[in-house]
Amino acid sequence: MQQHEVYYDIVDHCNGLLCVLLCSKEIMNWKAVVVWNPSTKEQKRLRAPDQRSLEKIEQHFGFSYDSTSDDYKVVLVTTFENIPAKIQCLGLKMDSWEIAQNDIHYLFDCDTFSSSYAAHVNGYIYWAIKKRRVDDNNGADDIASLDLGRNRMIEETSLSEMLLSGRRYVSLHPLKESLFMIETDDHVNFNAWIMKENDEVTGTKSWIKFFQISIEQNVFNPVRYPPIEEDCISPICFTGNGNCLMVAEERQDFFFI
Repeated sequence: MQQHEVYYDIVDHCNGLLCVLLCSKEIMNWKAVVVWNPSTKEQKRLRAPDQRSLEKIEQHFGFSYDSTSDDYKVVLVTTFENIPAKIQCLGLKMDSWEIAQNDIHYLFDCDTFSSSYAAHVNGYIYWAIKKRRVDDNNGADDIASLDLGRNRMIEETSLSEMLLSGRRYVSLHPLKESLFMIETDDHVNFNAWIMKENDEVTGTKSWIKFFQISIEQNVFNPVRYPPIEEDCISPICFTGNGNCLMVAEERQDFFFI
């Protein structure tokens, strides 16, 4: 049996646990999924899901905690060339893959589901998804959520209806057990929103604008930090008095709001 060189790819993390892919360099494909606890050195190798023999598929993994079942779950999103995405979930206790209900029937870009774009909040995984189209427009269209307790993926918010200026660049973050969104259309003016759950029974939610900033304002020292056409501003944490610590990644600087 031919042996292939293996490398490791950390695809996601949750509560100190790492979700790691074992990948083959020669065949450019993943071989297994392992959940590893760096503190205890314990690891669990998970069974591989059933794979469809289709060309032009892309896959992304997620990893989060589901309080409903008191279990950690690995999520695999597989997008195909011309059919809706397939979402599979595996609980560490059951060690079996289940197909999640996907209520989003249009085609979307798989890069949307990279763990670097995901936000984990209270048993949900959120993504800002983009409809697949011919033009190279990187703006998000909708926010989708995967309910880990019910294994169901839905469209949470239509950004085209919420943001009057149309399609924008969006990043999602978990903060204070709420979903935090930063959106911009020009990388100069930034709006920050927090999603609040209005009714736990019906699941109705609403967005509240948290703050608005402009790079043209004196947030940064103009001598040390000359204007940069594109920058990514992300929240780090909230302080005890309610201020939000932010980072501007291109400028590599921190500031409070």
